[in-house]
Amino acid sequence: MKGLDCGTGNFVAVDENGMRLQRNAFLTIDKTTTTTRQLNLLKVPYVEINNRLHIIGKKAYEYAQVFGNKELSRPMSQGLLNPTEQDAFPVLREIILGLVGKAEKEKERIVYCVPGKPIDKVQEVNYHEDVLKQIIDSLGYEARAINEAIALGLAGLQTAGLTGISISMGAGMCNLAIMYAGMSTLEFSVAKSGDWIDENVARDCGISSAKAQYIKEAGDYTIAPTSDVERTREQQAVKTYYEAMVRYLLSNIANQFASTSMPNFPDAVPIIIGGGSSMVNGFIDVFKDQFQQKQFPLEISEIKLVDEPLTAVARGCYVEAQLEEN
Repeated sequence: MKGLDCGTGNFVAVDENGMRLQRNAFLTIDKTTTTTRQLNLLKVPYVEINNRLHIIGKKAYEYAQVFGNKELSRPMSQGLLNPTEQDAFPVLREIILGLVGKAEKEKERIVYCVPGKPIDKVQEVNYHEDVLKQIIDSLGYEARAINEAIALGLAGLQTAGLTGISISMGAGMCNLAIMYAGMSTLEFSVAKSGDWIDENVARDCGISSAKAQYIKEAGDYTIAPTSDVERTREQQAVKTYYEAMVRYLLSNIANQFASTSMPNFPDAVPIIIGGGSSMVNGFIDVFKDQFQQKQFPLEISEIKLVDEPLTAVARGCYVEAQLEEN
């Protein structure tokens, strides 16, 4: 059995043998005898389609940094399949195959994650969920979907009796679930997250989105609001848009709470946060600072990052696969 986080920015697989990660992106180059030979020699993963080569995953990011005039392509956008990428399906299949391989036994279980229904855009998740299931099933597995934020809760709320608010901050969406004893009472997503930050930093600073993402993830500075360290223009833009993203998320959470019948928790509950977009230095300080400026309808005991935020959703998917197997 396996757990699979199908994120806009990263795919992460977890099983009894450990964790494997691959960037969810590709870089397209013209096919020549020389480039094909070099990619094969260096064991760079790629897919050939219509006489073009799509370099896949982490290597795509590396090549994009070297060739600064080339933009990365994404099989997914804002948490769902990218409708503008005609080659998304074969690229996704190659990424998934590289992470989980073909099933070793008939109908081996894989639990994979999907986002909650977005509340700020008119789009359903059904087609996205079905395509991922079709790709995984074609490898010999029996695939079942789970909400991304619920998967995060299964990994990060175990010490709280699987009760609390779980927020998964990925590249394409922020996903939220309110859980009580492992059961979901509310789940939704918003379409501003890591990619939204990259796009705005790129536009304001005159750089590519790939470069903006690289700066965001570099880890050599902090966005903490109380920090008086000097930042570059690009780093300051990252801080600005992280603050705007968190404000947007908290406002949408408050609006959903106001329009929904909320459970009456007997005690204060924690907020746990995971996902790749939560990993920038100082993020939790930004979240707490923005949270303190809001009137929140539930009593909160603590706000914290989960252990290993990038892999937590996949670990929760694996927990669910184990529960189903038993």
